[in-house]
Amino acid sequence: MCKLDLEAIALQSRSAVYKPKHFPFLIMKIRKPKATALIYSSGKMVCSFVAIAH
Repeated sequence: MCKLDLEAIALQSRSAVYKPKHFPFLIMKIRKPKATALIYSSGKMVCSFVAIAH
């Protein structure tokens, strides 16, 4: 199984935070649509706080 390099992703993105001592995932803030994604090294993602403007 291939694993994502969360540290490398965090270094390449201004909107990502990776604190492996505190959380087993990378936190990425997305502007449009406004959302937060939790990205695990396995490739699984959880998206939350999705807001769609009309």
